[in-house]
Amino acid sequence: RQRFSIKLKLLLIFGFLLVVSVFALGLLAMNMARKAVTEKVEAHLSDKAKDTAEILDGRIEAFFQFVEGIARSEILRNKEVSYKEKSRYLAKEASFSKDIRVLTIIDTKGNFYTEDGNSLIVSDRHYFAEAKKGNNYFSVPYLSRVDNSMIITVAVPVMDDMRRITAIICADLSAEWLSNNIKDVTVGKTGYAYIINNEGNVLGHKDYNRVLQGSNSQVMVKNNEKLRSLADFEKSILSKTQSEVGYYTFDGITNIASFAIMKSTNWKVIVKAPENEFMGTIQTLRLSMYAIGAV
Repeated sequence: RQRFSIKLKLLLIFGFLLVVSVFALGLLAMNMARKAVTEKVEAHLSDKAKDTAEILDGRIEAFFQFVEGIARSEILRNKEVSYKEKSRYLAKEASFSKDIRVLTIIDTKGNFYTEDGNSLIVSDRHYFAEAKKGNNYFSVPYLSRVDNSMIITVAVPVMDDMRRITAIICADLSAEWLSNNIKDVTVGKTGYAYIINNEGNVLGHKDYNRVLQGSNSQVMVKNNEKLRSLADFEKSILSKTQSEVGYYTFDGITNIASFAIMKSTNWKVIVKAPENEFMGTIQTLRLSMYAIGAV
């Protein structure tokens, strides 16, 4: 006996083909949309990281120019003027910058002079060694020997008419300066930027405690395996010289991130955001395609 009519067979066959076609087209459209969104997000993150790095470079260069201008002052180049007088002069000059906490002078032996005439030895500081070579230097955050606060030092050499280094001028900023300059950088709803140096230490972050604690995923992962994905991502970019996009998982959330290099310091500016913040429209598209297909 004939169980199905030809009409019913045709209905089932073409119905099945139609359903398969609709869902196949929906899947294809979703994948194409996901790829397009991902490419846009990656380009946006790369541009954001590069723009942030350039802005920071510009502000650091402004500090160098300001301190270089002071370093050319005759009173600082004059060997007859005492370091106490020079320190008083620098204290007045510091008032012209809202970011500089204090301006100080160091002799070529590494003696750091304060306004009250006291001195400290800072010859072991990296900024002193670099400035003594004739280089401008912007330091990582570190503990001050004067008041144990976290500071950043901008160091510039003082030169005489023969281009010989006679002293070093140091401008101390709050270590929070880097964090303050990136805290307004946002991507998506909760994405943000942060800064690490070539050892992986966090130098600037919207959560300033990360800086105070000396956060370094390369070190912390040894005691916390949950940081493995983040540590691997940051480790992969430390030696790279070209910006690129990567992914890592932190606290169960997949993040998409890009980085750019600051030319003034060679530090890395990383901009990251949860991937699902950008893929919400793709999820909506998928549900809509499935609903239309069912109808």
